[in-house]
Amino acid sequence: MADEKVKSAQAEGEGKPAKKKLNKTVMMLILCLGVLLIVLGSYYVDTEGSSRFPLNSMFHTIEQTSITWRFGAKALSGFHTAQGSAVVNIQEKEGVYKNIVIAGITGETLSQLGEWPFDRKYHAEFLNNLNAQTNAKNPVNKRFVFFDVLFGVKGDPQSDAALYEAIKNYTGPIGEDFILDNSAVTEIKAVDEQAMMEHEINKLLTESMDYSSNYVQALKKYELDPEKNFDISLDELRKIQTFDKAYLILPEIVSNLTFCGSANIDTQFGLSRKNPLIIRQTYYSITYTTNDNGELEGYLEKKYAYYPNIILSMVVQLLDSQVSNIFVKKGLITIKNATYNGTKMDFTIPVDDRFRLSINYKATENSEYVKMMPYHDLMNGGVSANSVILVGMFAKGAKAVQDVKLSPLGNMFGILHIAYALGTVMNRDFIVAVPHWLNILYTVILAAIVALLISRGTRFTIAAGLVGIMIPIGVGFALFFANIEILTLVPLITNALTLIAGEIFLLLTEEKEKRFIKSTFSSYVNPEVVDILIKNPEKMKLGGDSKELSIMFSDIRGFTSISEGMTPEYLINFLNEYLTGQTDIVMQTQGTLDKYIGDAVMAFWGAPIELADHALRGCQAAVKMMDALHAFNVSRESHNDKPIDIGIGLNTAVVNVGNVGSSTRKNYTVIGDGVNLASRLEGTNKIYHTNIIISESTYEIVKDYVIVRELDYIAVKGKKEPVKIYELLDVKKWD
Repeated sequence: MADEKVKSAQAEGEGKPAKKKLNKTVMMLILCLGVLLIVLGSYYVDTEGSSRFPLNSMFHTIEQTSITWRFGAKALSGFHTAQGSAVVNIQEKEGVYKNIVIAGITGETLSQLGEWPFDRKYHAEFLNNLNAQTNAKNPVNKRFVFFDVLFGVKGDPQSDAALYEAIKNYTGPIGEDFILDNSAVTEIKAVDEQAMMEHEINKLLTESMDYSSNYVQALKKYELDPEKNFDISLDELRKIQTFDKAYLILPEIVSNLTFCGSANIDTQFGLSRKNPLIIRQTYYSITYTTNDNGELEGYLEKKYAYYPNIILSMVVQLLDSQVSNIFVKKGLITIKNATYNGTKMDFTIPVDDRFRLSINYKATENSEYVKMMPYHDLMNGGVSANSVILVGMFAKGAKAVQDVKLSPLGNMFGILHIAYALGTVMNRDFIVAVPHWLNILYTVILAAIVALLISRGTRFTIAAGLVGIMIPIGVGFALFFANIEILTLVPLITNALTLIAGEIFLLLTEEKEKRFIKSTFSSYVNPEVVDILIKNPEKMKLGGDSKELSIMFSDIRGFTSISEGMTPEYLINFLNEYLTGQTDIVMQTQGTLDKYIGDAVMAFWGAPIELADHALRGCQAAVKMMDALHAFNVSRESHNDKPIDIGIGLNTAVVNVGNVGSSTRKNYTVIGDGVNLASRLEGTNKIYHTNIIISESTYEIVKDYVIVRELDYIAVKGKKEPVKIYELLDVKKWD
């Protein structure tokens, strides 16, 4: 009978579920989708307002938002103090910012000098006043003057003449910028003499400028030669920002300037924070030839001119170098033969793959970090000998030119953008962007960590959330304080999407798992154990595991002869009443009901919940079963039914435990020689006329807690040495 019970318990095959493997696989699939999203949207860094992929615009906008947050945090981190409702900068000015003075054309200036553009004689007075500030102590005028004012068309002849003369006589460095634009003019490759075509030709040459015009030729001394000043490929050359419309400076002024350049700031998605240090302008010229029929034909020839941005041109001047010393390579612009802080050197400026400088804004427009003095005050006032004077619009309203652009620290006048760009270069306060491939790798690694944490179950949600949210924010802001720009919101959102998708998957699978646990174990173990398994499903160790357990077999003596005199209905009621009492005891002692084999009960302690005292709990259960049997027999005798007797075998051994069976039906059970021995001990009770027999391995564990009688040594199949057995009489110590 005992061997039959063991064979019945081991009849089903063993299977090993792969829940954890499945979780990781699904999480990796979710991660792959996230990575694909990143890769498809990763070109946003190079886009120019129009996206090559729909996600470009979204990614760029997201990250630009992060940039503004980081600039704001950096600007407010101890460098400002609140005074009333305003925030005033108290950071000590660094480097060139000590010398920069913005000569702001304010609303008050316009009130005093007239509506914009006011008479150019005032600009002449301004320059003459600066020239007059030279003296014996400062015989050389080092006051650096830059006009962010376009003198592109002629005005009052006398005022123009006064300005020409003032610029010509100014003894310090003086410069002005010009403006480039894109006019979307249709390119004409060939033309004829027809009047309708002449109109289009004239329009093209007027808007895009004729290369042979005096305006363009006056700028030729500031042009960069691609053969001499560039060491880049043709593809890289094409990345230089290109324009086909120009608002240039009067040649009479250009001829007397010491520096000149484009004023363009790169504006993407409404935010201005990068300055293209090299630009390319498209010019056209027309050539007339006579064809074979004697007819006159005209051809338009396209020509590119490369200019330094006004920032680069100013830096060259401040470093006492020349435009011809500018050398352009991929990711780097070098000014050779430069003098920086009294030292001759090759001055390098890191740029992105489109030769743009990332401007390091220090404070908001109202912070007064960059000193501003009204233009009309400087017309008669004085400034220090080493001042870098930037003349530009600092007024808003109908009477002023609206030169306001959005920076990461809010709206700023164009002249402030220029001031911060100049400060970024001259202070070598460069913001270095992490390579794009590293951004992607960083984002993927973070998302992979989040995915792996989520794959371990919902208990790791908080850890995954902290990794997915705090690390991108912490790293992004910390590195930005060190002038290193790394993706912040893109990995954060990627992590959030991975987290959400993973949680949805886990909620669906774990809910299914909870139902499986309940259906599998509710009839086997104490409900409290089921709750523990639902909260900690990994404790099930489904799929098979070797561990030390205590296994029990219980059987009714002579059940076959007893059942012969019972009706089927009576027999079922009898078994239900008996087995209920026995099963309750198994569960009360935190045991696991393996199965019923007819009238026999098979149970074990120590799995799926680990129990350090599984052997003692098994002994307690056996003694309680005998007490329950006594009460059961008293009840039977009161109904004139014969009492029954049972035998219990208990063994402690290392066995295999897990879900065993087919794909459609499984049983959580134990397998091994230790199970066989427990079954044989139960049957051995008949020989020794005992009720409970425990093995030597069980006794050695519980000997301090139980009362036993040594019985004998018995031979066990598969073992050379006999096994000592004991009759369990009682338990001395209870929980």
